[in-house]
Amino acid sequence: MGLDINDAETLRKDELELPTVTEVSRDLFAEETEGIHDVKLNRDNAIVPFDVDHFLIKNNFQYISLDMLTRQLKDLSDEMMTVLLDRVAANYDSYLNFCKVYQGGNDNDTLFELQKILPDLDSFMNQLRILTEKEMPRTQETVQDTLDYLEKLEEIKALLNNHITISEDMTVLKQLSKSLHTLCDTEPLEEELCIEVTQKLFRLFQKIHTLLETLSELDSQSLHHIRNDFLGISQEFQISLKLLTDITLQHTTDYPKLASLLTDIFHQIKI
Repeated sequence: MGLDINDAETLRKDELELPTVTEVSRDLFAEETEGIHDVKLNRDNAIVPFDVDHFLIKNNFQYISLDMLTRQLKDLSDEMMTVLLDRVAANYDSYLNFCKVYQGGNDNDTLFELQKILPDLDSFMNQLRILTEKEMPRTQETVQDTLDYLEKLEEIKALLNNHITISEDMTVLKQLSKSLHTLCDTEPLEEELCIEVTQKLFRLFQKIHTLLETLSELDSQSLHHIRNDFLGISQEFQISLKLLTDITLQHTTDYPKLASLLTDIFHQIKI
């Protein structure tokens, strides 16, 4: 006798349908607990125990891994502990009255400790609230102010270091400028010496100019003098460069290296 086509399709669907694993939840165990309470006493007048194997097979837990089932049960246990603590905290007096039923005497240390929990818990929660709402923001503000202060100190320190550096460099700049101006009057020119002094003078000139830019917001009397001195030295340097340029133009074949250096400098500054 052959199978009907519809019967065959139904059979294939039944074969392909996977068993449904019951979700581990409070409702699931509530149903099981109610079922146990409804079971009649057996012949020995003992309550029928909870059948773990039947419970697992009934809910198809054999189709999931033991690790997954363990995690789900642990999550449910943690959830129940949280719910229990919340309910105890919300109805603390009622639970204390419940505990009095099992009190063995007036000197029951356990009950005494339980009675101390709520005030201690209230005190802790109050301190935690003060810490999170007041102390922590205040501490964060203090830390931020301190960091801003330290950052400002670093800026001031850098400015002071620049000020000291400028004073020292200005002394060297004056000496180099006078030396170069003196070399311009020598005949014939000492080309190598002129090149060395000009290079050092130009590099130092650029350095001091950059440092003065970092101190542009300051308006001290000392900086006024430094800026005026720097302007005077820069003018003297320009005169020396013009003198050297005239000499190299008059003697085009005598000072090729110096002429090349002057050309490079003219490309970088306007005089």
